[in-house]
Amino acid sequence: MDTDSEVSLLIEDGVDRNGHEHLQQADTSRSTPAIAASSHDEASATMAADLAALLAKPWYRRGPIVILAALAFFVLVAFMACVPAVNQATLDWACDFERVRNGAVIGDGSECKSDAHLAVRVQKRASGLLSTGLFWMGITSMLTTSFWGHLCDTHGRVFMVRVGFLAFMSIQTASLAIVTAPTSAVAPIYYTMYIFAGLCGGMGASMLGLKPYVSDMTFPHERPAVFGAIQGAIMLGVVAAPIAGGTVISLVGGRPTPLLISALVVLVLAFLVSGVAGAGGGGGAGQPAALAAGRSGERSSK
Repeated sequence: MDTDSEVSLLIEDGVDRNGHEHLQQADTSRSTPAIAASSHDEASATMAADLAALLAKPWYRRGPIVILAALAFFVLVAFMACVPAVNQATLDWACDFERVRNGAVIGDGSECKSDAHLAVRVQKRASGLLSTGLFWMGITSMLTTSFWGHLCDTHGRVFMVRVGFLAFMSIQTASLAIVTAPTSAVAPIYYTMYIFAGLCGGMGASMLGLKPYVSDMTFPHERPAVFGAIQGAIMLGVVAAPIAGGTVISLVGGRPTPLLISALVVLVLAFLVSGVAGAGGGGGAGQPAALAAGRSGERSSK
């Protein structure tokens, strides 16, 4: 069955179902005003018409799908662009930490490069901070993922995309603080950043809402191409962002520069997330598409 037939079945099913529900309400609740029932009918018909018009377009021309693909790309660009700057700030913190342990004065970090034994200790200290931060984010994410999954079912897909965006925003904000704050504050900020991101479900929280949302807004035969495009956007961001961030650092010489670029990307993300809500509505707004596709599949099999 082609897409046009599925869309027509969606409109037919939506009108029949809504009409049946309204008849039941008229029989069981005589106090319901006729004006309220009429306005509800008009709203349902308008929503069905908008959804049918959206589904009649190819998947790559549907606003919510394009927005989510762009969101997946920009999230990884902004997140990965700050990695070189954060790693350098962590190395500076580890250098100061080891120099203080040796009784040296904080300020000149050239010794951390010239002294081979000190350089090894600095690398171990920095890698320990990075690995433990990621470890605790993984633990807290593991413990909270089922909770966020339950909220995804009860509050809708867009809600989960916003939660994942909040986790990402916490990482970005704390990353900027790590680079600009005194080196003595790097470790506390780093741990707080990743633990909070883990409590928000980490970066996976947005995936909990993104994949069901895409399934709701597409037909079954379209989903392989849609998920492939979104995954490709994610991988493109992973590849491009570290190169761009490292290049900016080498040209400008300032560690905060990639983070300032990431801050601009965050503003774009805020616009995109609001666009997801506006295009698809709140909650599981795309559910009628999935339900219609399922019903049309059942009819065609019969």
